[in-house]
Amino acid sequence: MLAWWRHVAPRGSRLRVVCVWLGEELLGIAPLFVEPGPAGLARYRVLGRPGLLRVEPLAIPGSEGQVALGVAEALATATPPADVISFEAIPDSSPWPQLLQRKWPGSKRPWLHSDRSGPAPTVLLRDRTFEEWFAGKSRNFRHQMRRAQRHLTRGGARFELITAG
Repeated sequence: MLAWWRHVAPRGSRLRVVCVWLGEELLGIAPLFVEPGPAGLARYRVLGRPGLLRVEPLAIPGSEGQVALGVAEALATATPPADVISFEAIPDSSPWPQLLQRKWPGSKRPWLHSDRSGPAPTVLLRDRTFEEWFAGKSRNFRHQMRRAQRHLTRGGARFELITAG
């Protein structure tokens, strides 16, 4: 995400990353940036937008409420304070918009609004390796992806396949 920030971030925006700690344990992180909006409104967006999909705050399972409270308090008192928080291209099942609304400090809760909904591209491997999935794609697709990877690698990109477990 920092590469996105350095090269693609909207002009005039400022990085704002909220980390929520319990003692020395990091409970969660909300990767955000703020950009000036119309009439001076401060619009907070998830890092990587536009462009990246499914980016939302991260929390240790079971600590989402504590993380939402920490993020809400930070954004309510940030400089500039959040006027708008946009969660773009996140799953419909994401709890973060509702959690932040419920945990927002003070008696006036933020208004929730959904502009649009649509599918996000995903790759479900379901008991297959990446290589097996990739081999099942068309020859043209494989050729185009390898070509794009070579081009990005020449530009300094590095690719790693991360596996869980």
